[in-house]
Amino acid sequence: MDSERDSLFSPASSSIVARLLPVMYLDMKGHAESVMASIDVKDAFLTVKQKTPTVVPCKLADGREVQYGLGRVLPGQRDGSLLWHQDITKALCEELGMSQHVPYPCILKTADNSCFVLIHVDDILVVGRREFVLQKLVKCLQQRYEVSTQIMEKPGDEVSFLKRRMTLQHDASPLRRTTNMLIRCAICLG
Repeated sequence: MDSERDSLFSPASSSIVARLLPVMYLDMKGHAESVMASIDVKDAFLTVKQKTPTVVPCKLADGREVQYGLGRVLPGQRDGSLLWHQDITKALCEELGMSQHVPYPCILKTADNSCFVLIHVDDILVVGRREFVLQKLVKCLQQRYEVSTQIMEKPGDEVSFLKRRMTLQHDASPLRRTTNMLIRCAICLG
């Protein structure tokens, strides 16, 4: 019932930033052992407690009306994406010391800029040092949520994020003396 529409929506991501993180991964790959990961959180909204008491009326088949109090956020609830974003952001900030990137709040980063996390509702794209991503970030998320994870670290590996499939490949272009790596993006059909 809040008159401000900001109370209904989580920070929005964009396709440009989803393209920027793979470039950051390639840059990091040249300096340290880095990975790019795509993480999907199953039933994300159902993991979040209601912020305010919420009662749902239900009319049964025999005509009786019953009211149910909701303990968790339901998919489709008006403020669901905001409450989910606040919950996961709080967890990553408190447990891993990450912070929101002020100009673009759907991105979180470590203090030393060695890991970046893009949150788009329940889909997460991560670029960072292998040890931090796999031993801390993924384990932290697995303790709180049911997640599926795809990891890209060597040529041939693929990750999917927002209906795009990204594959790490070698670029053996004759114009370059060294073998560089490319990430080829494709839209997944079906």
